Amino acid sequence: MEKIEQYLKLIFKTSLNAQRHFVNKTQFEIDRLVFCGLEKVTKISSSFLKLYPLLDDSIEFSLGILSRSILMDMILLMHVKKICTEYDGNNFEIVKEKIKEYCLKVLNDGTKYFLDEIDSSENLSAIQKKEYSAKFISKFSKAFNQGNGKPLLKKGYYLKTSEIYNISKDSHVSNEAIYNLYNYYSKYDHLSHWTSISGKIDFKDRKGKLDLSINLMLFYLRDLLSIALDFADNFQMLSSYIDDLQNELEKNHKDEQADR
Repeated sequence: MEKIEQYLKLIFKTSLNAQRHFVNKTQFEIDRLVFCGLEKVTKISSSFLKLYPLLDDSIEFSLGILSRSILMDMILLMHVKKICTEYDGNNFEIVKEKIKEYCLKVLNDGTKYFLDEIDSSENLSAIQKKEYSAKFISKFSKAFNQGNGKPLLKKGYYLKTSEIYNISKDSHVSNEAIYNLYNYYSKYDHLSHWTSISGKIDFKDRKGKLDLSINLMLFYLRDLLSIALDFADNFQMLSSYIDDLQNELEKNHKDEQADR
């Protein structure tokens, strides 16, 4: 447990400190996605730090739901990593543009529902609806068609589940582990027969799944920061954070090898 709590402290400290390099500056597609991802990592790791030392059945269930949320973010990031594999040293700007377009899809996910709510409001005038809708899409208006009515998301900017799952194999961490954990914890989050059955699994095994999700957070945070370093502008200062995470991952790997 001591090692896992050490990982959590590193994840929380790194994500919190890295955020300050994104504030008070204009954020575009890639750095905005990374910043939002860092916020989630900070909040979720903070909850883990408070609750993990008190781990019991009910807390394990709650942390499982939080794990599912960050595992979904890992799956989203897989597509960015797939695009990166297309970089052959000659087409950097093309690869960067593809990443920006994908980030735009992720960032606008859910905006349609807010626009629908504004459009259906009985308390807003037509002028107010137009003003409020314009504010909601102002950050990334490129993804919307704007006419006299409600802004509509352009074709090609919908976030498709089938696209998310079309990823390449990561050389450091098996995608299978991420998918398996995500599917496992989805039964915590969505009511089904397995919501109850999962609670019958030996507590030691359930704790092991939580520990694995924390390990995967280390990889995810490293990759999240690497995307900003490699494809956004003026984020060279993130390299020290990435080095610290990579050193911890390599140390963990050596410890595992020694234990075998």
